Amino acid sequence: MDELLQMHMDKPSQKRKKDYGLKIARGIFSSADRNSDGFYGKRYRQWRANREFSYGTNSTKEFMDLMRIEGNQSYINIDWTPIKIAPKFVEILLGQFMSRREEPSVKAIDDNSIDVKEIERQEAKFRMANKAELEDLEAQIGDKIETQKFIPEDDEELALYFDLEYRLPEEILFEQKIKKILSDNDSNVLKRQLIRDIIDCNLAVTKIFFDANKNIRITRCKPENMIYNVFESDNGKDISYIGEVYPMKLAAIRRKYNLDEETLFKIAQKSSRELKRSENLYWRDSYKYTELRPYDDYSVLVFDFEIKSTDIEFSVKTENQFGNLLVVQKQGKPVAAVGSQINGEVIESKE
Repeated sequence: MDELLQMHMDKPSQKRKKDYGLKIARGIFSSADRNSDGFYGKRYRQWRANREFSYGTNSTKEFMDLMRIEGNQSYINIDWTPIKIAPKFVEILLGQFMSRREEPSVKAIDDNSIDVKEIERQEAKFRMANKAELEDLEAQIGDKIETQKFIPEDDEELALYFDLEYRLPEEILFEQKIKKILSDNDSNVLKRQLIRDIIDCNLAVTKIFFDANKNIRITRCKPENMIYNVFESDNGKDISYIGEVYPMKLAAIRRKYNLDEETLFKIAQKSSRELKRSENLYWRDSYKYTELRPYDDYSVLVFDFEIKSTDIEFSVKTENQFGNLLVVQKQGKPVAAVGSQINGEVIESKE
């Protein structure tokens, strides 16, 4: 797409404009027609066939055609119900993967954490080399201070402890937080859905976001609803754009996005489902204040997507009159006037 290629050269300030994002969204969305003979059409038909075969609901019409039978007009008693062989093997695969119990494991690799670990290692090594002296000192003061801490017997135990057992408080806290997030999001149910998607479609996608109460939520994205560019890596790290198309009720849109009621009303008029109501919607000023609106349960298709683009941000690091360090973001690359120089350090960062 020409728009995606142009994105790498456009300014970040231009990309923040609503019309710019709308143009990109329309370009991506229009290229993903599942009813066409292109990539998305072939993908959708193949995945639909995979799902039917996986659940044992596949059609046997092709076998009727081979026997030149129209519909059920057969002169012999043939049971055309498909034999559910695939579902049995699918359940075996699901059972094997679901029997595994994954636990989060966090390891800090930042410079500060590595320095703290090295200090703790050296202190443990010091306690090991001076164990007798420490015990004598503690006996004199009548309190155990250092000997309560880890004291290895030799260098091998020291290495094993800090490689396998020693944990920073931050690492433990992160692991506990991840466990809570997985528990709050029914991780076992989510895991089974994702494994099923991999079996049927060779693709599984999740989305992480904050809900209205600022809680971290993990949801499964249905592969058939995904729009993305072709990628070669197993985890999609070389992907340029990815998005999901799904129905969303107006009530949910109101909670998630800060839109005025008249805008929501106009969206409702374009709804894909109007609860089988034939009457037209008419705007009323009371819709701004009431908690019950006739279109709250209407659904519209939402295209939620992300694009990977290279943005070059410029900022200047300088000091104010009080000597405080400031980093001032600029709209473009700062250029000094003729005969003068920039007061501060220009910082260029790519995102």
